[in-house]
Amino acid sequence: MAIKIVVSNKVGFKVKGNITNEAGIPEPFEFTVVAERLDTDGIEATTRSEASMVDFLAQIITDWKGVKDEDGAPVPYSEEALRQLCKIAGLVGLMFSAYFAEVGAKAKN
Repeated sequence: MAIKIVVSNKVGFKVKGNITNEAGIPEPFEFTVVAERLDTDGIEATTRSEASMVDFLAQIITDWKGVKDEDGAPVPYSEEALRQLCKIAGLVGLMFSAYFAEVGAKAKN
């Protein structure tokens, strides 16, 4: 199968992990993020800047699914909600890694 020289300008990806509760038991989580697909030049320019990873994510993320508030109600995407979510230790790194794992081409299994 041939490759197209132009790909979608959006990419969806899952962020998965665990957060350990007060009993020491890992509780799994998963949510989906939709972000702008940067090309190689855009990635290089953005990652060479002094912007934080949270600022980078705020610049590219446009939507999400599966993020809920303390009562279990869906939280609509906003930059403010993203910044609040990113206060969970380790989550920014998971989101950053998930984006880079899905934004470009990869080997077919």
